Amino acid sequence: MTILSGVYNKLSEKYTAEHVILLIFVTTATLMLIGTREFSYISSIFPRVMASIVIILGLMLLFKNYLPEPLHSIATDDVDLFQTEVEEESDNPSEMQDHSSTDEVVQNNMSGSKLRFKNSTVIFILTSIYFILAYLISILYATPIFVILYSYKQSISWYNTAILATISIGIVWLFMELLNIPMSDGYLLDLWGSTP
Repeated sequence: MTILSGVYNKLSEKYTAEHVILLIFVTTATLMLIGTREFSYISSIFPRVMASIVIILGLMLLFKNYLPEPLHSIATDDVDLFQTEVEEESDNPSEMQDHSSTDEVVQNNMSGSKLRFKNSTVIFILTSIYFILAYLISILYATPIFVILYSYKQSISWYNTAILATISIGIVWLFMELLNIPMSDGYLLDLWGSTP
């Protein structure tokens, strides 16, 4: 048991749930890209473009530490959709003097890394729930549930959450209508025969 915990500790120091999710996305997109060989040229354009975008962006995020500066800053910039206030750590020594001791600064850095680990774990769990729900009840119904859960986790107001959930339903519906993709099919819905 100690060997497994040692391996887990070594891996968890270097890799996070974000790495696992990105690997899943890149692997799935690669398989989808390979799968489009059986499609006609016109039918394969959209899935090939989307899979290529996922592969390129996923690889950029996986290898962001090795990218040249312009690409590195794009891959590492945090974007805040709703401009929620986040207290950033400062490198300015005059601001660092506000802390009563070095121990307090170290404690804040440690709690920040624990918070990042907790956030990536929660996102990994939410994404896993989304995949399971998409299989069971369809992408059409799973997407707004995921948006609501994610928005709740990010403390987004209910008004903005309702708007985002509605937009997500609209996007899925648009994909269904324009591309004739059956995103309302789910395993449980097919069992019960209630596909819209």
